[in-house]
Amino acid sequence: MLRVRAGRRRQRAASSASAPIEAAVGLAEPWYNYHVGTQVHASRELDVYTASPTLFLTNDHTGHSELCSLFLDARYRHGQQRTAARRRRGSCSSPSSRDRFAPKIIAELRGKLDADGKSPFWEGLGRHFFAMEYSRADYLTGIGQKAFIAELMPRHPVYTTLLPADARAAIGEVHADTLPARAMLESEGFRYEGYVDIFDAGPTLECFRDNIRAVPPDRSSSGHASAKRIRFPTASPTTCCGWSRTADLEPASARSRARLPRASRSSR
Repeated sequence: MLRVRAGRRRQRAASSASAPIEAAVGLAEPWYNYHVGTQVHASRELDVYTASPTLFLTNDHTGHSELCSLFLDARYRHGQQRTAARRRRGSCSSPSSRDRFAPKIIAELRGKLDADGKSPFWEGLGRHFFAMEYSRADYLTGIGQKAFIAELMPRHPVYTTLLPADARAAIGEVHADTLPARAMLESEGFRYEGYVDIFDAGPTLECFRDNIRAVPPDRSSSGHASAKRIRFPTASPTTCCGWSRTADLEPASARSRARLPRASRSSR
């Protein structure tokens, strides 16, 4: 687990931030994503050519490591404390051994919700197959009840042109509270490669482990990473206040359902 210290005082024993990493996803049970693709239909005789955006259900991230969440203590998110935390620039310790993690690291980000807290993507697609509220489907995966996903998910490509406009607009977009976390990840080298969450269509960002800017280069002959301490980018460590897909800016005790670690949601 990576831990970020927001201050230098030794008496602060508790970490002010943490970032759990799951070594490999999808090995015990399926890990699902939609991949945004294209289906072409053409008829030379009729002089018709159409390229339709589609969603394919995949397990392409099986075996990858996952950066599950990033949480910053509420004391360091606002006002003078936020400014002080910026000045202190939190630091983190890298894993001591690279072979504990897969060559590629992924991070699933919380998808776009409307003013009422509903997911436009879920309302436009998922509800028709699951016949339940988005919050309940997400809760069931959080407590380990995942068999219904394999039983109810559409197995054929979904043509996004058939979805409502707001559902299409939500594909690959993040919740407003998750924008700082996305910017921080992208500054570290993570990129969106067309994979989205099956419930809210939030993007999955990915990066090869050795290309992450916060990970020190491997200088040892045995392949282990150096244990030196490194710094986050100067773009405010306080933006690392978590893309916990439930409540990015709330303390862990206030969350309505578990998001740490994401091992409990490994079917996603």
